[in-house]
Amino acid sequence: MEMTDREIAESYRRAKNRRGQITILSDLNQCDEYTICEVLDKQGEELPKGLKERLEKQHKRAMERLERERRREQTILRIPLDCFAKQGIPEPAMEAAKVRLRQVEELLAALEEERHELSEFIKSGMA
Repeated sequence: MEMTDREIAESYRRAKNRRGQITILSDLNQCDEYTICEVLDKQGEELPKGLKERLEKQHKRAMERLERERRREQTILRIPLDCFAKQGIPEPAMEAAKVRLRQVEELLAALEEERHELSEFIKSGMA
């Protein structure tokens, strides 16, 4: 996080649109809105009605999804990259590394898309 918990709470307290400020603070601090709500709750700030519960559900679903992905990834062969440091990388290992890289990039893209969708969903609730 870029800001301290206290700075986050002060910024939230001064905001005219507190719901919108949560989104702004999450963007500024490169974290999700759930994390900002946790900080604000810890600082004793009152949150918009139902927001924390809704974000907790979304956060829980996202964590469950990540856990499923993590378990799935554990079943995929991992390449011990350090063993190739001195020998050069054999072609089959290079191809396997490229395939795995594409899988990781697809997972990251899917997670980024979900983050964007959640952000848009939350912004739409502010209207």
